[in-house]
Amino acid sequence: MQTAIKDAYNTAATEDTSARRAPWSDHEVDMLVKEFLEQRRADPFTESLELLRQSMRKVLPEHRAKNLTQWATLQPIRAKISDKWLDEMTKQNPDPVVVHVETQAPPDYIDILHRCDLPSLIAMVVKKLQDSAGGLTALVSALAPQATNGKHVGAPHQQAISLLAAASAKPRKTRVLIFGPSAGQFHELETRMEADKIPVELLYLDKDKPTPKTPLQTDYVVATLVNPSMHNLFRQQIPAGKYHLLEGAGLTSFVNKLRDIGALLPPRA
Repeated sequence: MQTAIKDAYNTAATEDTSARRAPWSDHEVDMLVKEFLEQRRADPFTESLELLRQSMRKVLPEHRAKNLTQWATLQPIRAKISDKWLDEMTKQNPDPVVVHVETQAPPDYIDILHRCDLPSLIAMVVKKLQDSAGGLTALVSALAPQATNGKHVGAPHQQAISLLAAASAKPRKTRVLIFGPSAGQFHELETRMEADKIPVELLYLDKDKPTPKTPLQTDYVVATLVNPSMHNLFRQQIPAGKYHLLEGAGLTSFVNKLRDIGALLPPRA
C-alpha cells in the first residue's frame, strides 16, 4: 500500500501540470513574452524552455506557475514570442536596406591583344619585365652576341636595344585616315573631334584623287564609299582590325568610331 502511494506521488511530481491549471490570460502571456525576450537578449545560449521557466518564476505569482516539461505543448506562446521578436526587429529597421553587389568582369585579354598595336604591346611587356626583375641588364647581356670559335651566336645586340627604345618611347596621338567624306565634311568632323576632346590625329584622303603609290602612314583607316582599288589598298596596307568600313554612314557614325579608337591604348612614338 505504501509503495503504491509513493509511486502515485512520484508520478504526480514529474508529470506536466499545465493542463490542470487555469490557462494563462493574455496579460500574463504578454508579460511572459516580454520577459522572455529580455532574457534572450541577455543570454543567447540558454535553452528556450529554461528561459521561459525563469521568466514565469519572475513575472507570475507562485500559484500561477506551471510545471513546464515540454516546449511542444506551448505552441501559442512560441508563436507570440516569434511575432513579438519580428515586430521589434522591424521597428529597429523600418526600411529594408537593398545592397547592390557589383562584380568586375575579368578582362578579355584576347580582345586587348587585338586592340594593341605592336610597339605599345612590346613596351608593356618590357615595362612589366623591368618592374619584376628590377631592370633589363641581365636580359640585354643574354641577348648580346657571344663569340664561340670565332663565330657569333645568340640574338643580335640591336634587338635588345630596339626593345628598350620601344619601352622608353612616349605615347603619341593615334593617326586615323578618313576616306569618303568631302573636304568640307572633314573640316566639320575635325571641329566635332576638338569639341569632344577625342585624342586622335585625323588625316584626310580625297576620294576623287588617284590611288596613292606610297605606303599609308596611319594607324587606322575609317572609310565609306570605297571603290574596289582603294578597298584592296586598305586591306593590303592596314593590319586586320584597323580598317573600318562604314557603309552609308554619316558624320555621327564617324565620330562614334573615332571615339572608340581614341579610347584604345595609344601607340608609341
